[in-house]
Amino acid sequence: MNLSLRVGTIRGFGVLLLLCMLFLSAGAVGAAPAQQQATPLDVFCVKGSVINHAEQASSGWTITGVMYDPTTGLLDPATASNVQTIDVTDSKVGPLGSFRFDGLKAGRWNFSIGARAGWSPVTDASFDVNLAFGATECQTIRFKMKQDVTVNVLKISATHEPLANFIIHAKPGTGNHFASPVDKTTGADGMAVFTLTPGLWEFSETAPNGVSANPVSPVDGKQSLNVEVPGPYLIRFKNRIVDGSKGCIEVIKRDVPPAASGQDPVGLPGWFISVLRADNSTVAEGKTDAAGRIIFKDLPFGPYTVHEQLPLSGWEAAAPVHYSVTLADTRCVQVEFSNRQVEPAFCIVGRKVDANGNVGLPGWEIKAKPTVTTNYEPGAVTTDGLGYFRIDFPANDYRVPGAEYNVCETLKDGWLAHTATCQKVKLPTVAGLCAKTGFDFENQQVGHSSVPATGCSATYTVKAGDQLYRIGSSHGKTPKQMRDANPSIKNPNLIRPGQQICIP
Repeated sequence: MNLSLRVGTIRGFGVLLLLCMLFLSAGAVGAAPAQQQATPLDVFCVKGSVINHAEQASSGWTITGVMYDPTTGLLDPATASNVQTIDVTDSKVGPLGSFRFDGLKAGRWNFSIGARAGWSPVTDASFDVNLAFGATECQTIRFKMKQDVTVNVLKISATHEPLANFIIHAKPGTGNHFASPVDKTTGADGMAVFTLTPGLWEFSETAPNGVSANPVSPVDGKQSLNVEVPGPYLIRFKNRIVDGSKGCIEVIKRDVPPAASGQDPVGLPGWFISVLRADNSTVAEGKTDAAGRIIFKDLPFGPYTVHEQLPLSGWEAAAPVHYSVTLADTRCVQVEFSNRQVEPAFCIVGRKVDANGNVGLPGWEIKAKPTVTTNYEPGAVTTDGLGYFRIDFPANDYRVPGAEYNVCETLKDGWLAHTATCQKVKLPTVAGLCAKTGFDFENQQVGHSSVPATGCSATYTVKAGDQLYRIGSSHGKTPKQMRDANPSIKNPNLIRPGQQICIP
């Protein structure tokens, strides 16, 4: 293509483009459409709700919204508007207790909830909200209010005099999940005033330091109250004030010498003594001094028991080991314990019982034979009236300490063994501590197996492979019921064929 042809082509395109532009311009002028306006979609509204302290919807409230003047920064009364929380369960505003502000302007607003008698705020009763451009949904706010119920607690003495400085405790009861414990102190008029929310409350009391008081009404010093609107309530605690004077107990611990010695008893040091209250809780304890003496001071008047703790070996009581004492004045009550020294020895102790009720069987012969022939062999003993027996060994025989013995019962006519007739027992290596048998020897009278023992619905004879709990399960009994019905069975996994089992 030559140069003149290229120039002509470019000029042709230019003319064509110019004609198109003129045509479009003419068409637009001919249509003359209206100017399109943009519609802002920013949302300036506030919705919310009011709930009570238990987080339940609450109606009947007035909510006020006021805008701040952007120039002065002060609230502009001209912008104030009020809405009411709805009292229906559902509406276009929302569920019960809801409210809504529409048609608000962008800017900073203050929202507040009106006061109502008997209510106070949990959350702030007034706060600011900034409504800024860019929001597409209503802003959500909430007020939480609680109902106030007055509970007056009166504290008086047994002579109906007001008692000051007593601490009254109010603790939320069962189901009162949204409340917290509150303590108040009684004034000179004996009154403690509580402002509480509805629900169950438990009230108790604490005496001031240095004051001893016994409850008169209620007798346990506690009471419950189901607090409901509107109140007020009045409850009362009555106490008998106890004289602050204290008493004391002097304990003397003496060693009793043999009568033939002609000596006087001497104090025993280092013996543990305890003083218990009427409920068996320990109020004081300690050890006797070098003279065998200890004094327990500053004990409130009332009943006590005084106990001595016997050592494991070497001594026995020569007088009672427990005494009852009642302190009624400031004088010291004296308690004396007497003990007698015994020579340490080696021994085996155990018991023989009747399968019918596990009552002791007297007069049964018990023997102990060494498992090694070189060991010392003691003589046979018989059970006492309670079924107990004791086999003593010499303390000066080298064959005895730590030796093992087969302890066996001697069967009698008319009786059947209910437990093994022999058991192994190992003596201690140090004299003074008796070795106990692993279980009580138990026998049943011939014919007893056909007559259930007292407290048993039936008796069962153990077969090879039986287990205590399986026996109980087959009779519809729990493991605990089987253990309680068969206290002589120490190990439920160790029962033998022929043994009689109580089915409760």
